[in-house]
Amino acid sequence: MGRVRGKVVGDKRIIHFGYIYRKLRFFLCRLLGFFLIKTGFVQKKINKIKSRHLITILYFHNPSAELFAGCIRWLVKNQYVFISMQELYDILTNHIDPPVGSVCLTVDDGWMANLSNIVPVIDRYRIPICFFISTGPVNDGVFWWSICSRAKTLRADKSISIRKFKILPNSERIMRVNELKKITDLDREAMTKEDVIGISNNPYVTIGSHTINHPCLNQCSEGEVAFEITESKLMLSEWIQKDVFYFSYPNGDYTGSERNILVKSGYLMAFTTEGAFVIPDCHDIFYLPRLCINDSGSLEENICKMVGLWPDFRKFFARPRKEKVRNEH
Repeated sequence: MGRVRGKVVGDKRIIHFGYIYRKLRFFLCRLLGFFLIKTGFVQKKINKIKSRHLITILYFHNPSAELFAGCIRWLVKNQYVFISMQELYDILTNHIDPPVGSVCLTVDDGWMANLSNIVPVIDRYRIPICFFISTGPVNDGVFWWSICSRAKTLRADKSISIRKFKILPNSERIMRVNELKKITDLDREAMTKEDVIGISNNPYVTIGSHTINHPCLNQCSEGEVAFEITESKLMLSEWIQKDVFYFSYPNGDYTGSERNILVKSGYLMAFTTEGAFVIPDCHDIFYLPRLCINDSGSLEENICKMVGLWPDFRKFFARPRKEKVRNEH
């Protein structure tokens, strides 16, 4: 039995209930996923996806090598067809029928661990993938939400909340994060510039933009939005000596005003975090939906997510509730 994490205060241990919750959630969701797979619900969804010629776009963040390889093995076993960004663009703009079981892989942020956990797998299977890179963390070494988490721990201050920071005006968020940087000392967790250049030379890799500072664009001024979208493209293009045509919205947030900036900047497609499949001729190519892979979840849970069964299940049982802040990075 694993050791329960917690803080020692005097002779008492205060249990981290968040840790217990994550462990319990992992077990229950894995059990539910196993049930949905074994009872045929997943296979029915696969059949529906393929019969309707839907395109699956998946997005990862920082998965373990085991989880990523497990997802790829499952997709290969179920005869999915991996398509690149260019192939996706050609299908959607030229009104071409997609291959049955088309799937497009994307990875957000630019985590250093992607180099060892993802790249060897795509090389082994020879499958295309797009890394959406935030250039600020590449230069700084860390992501702003990691700074918040570390500062919260050091100060034992519950008011330091990633969820709350996401709904701050962007200028205020940057100011507060810069203040928290002064009390934190984190090891590098983002790719380096040399790492980005290196993977860009991989024939299976496409590099896309994920802004500079990874802001929630709906909390940015028009000028800030334009800066984040255009400058990140220019910076990445300069680094890799290739043009950058694809963009993903940090945290999945947007207002609709970004489209004109994306077009003027020379982007061809942009991706949200809306959990849905792409139906050819039915989606704006600057707001394409993607299905989220839970980096902390089991393979069984994520198999259900890849076929869109998990969102359906949650909506079936969900009660109406107030709009909440997105948790995607």
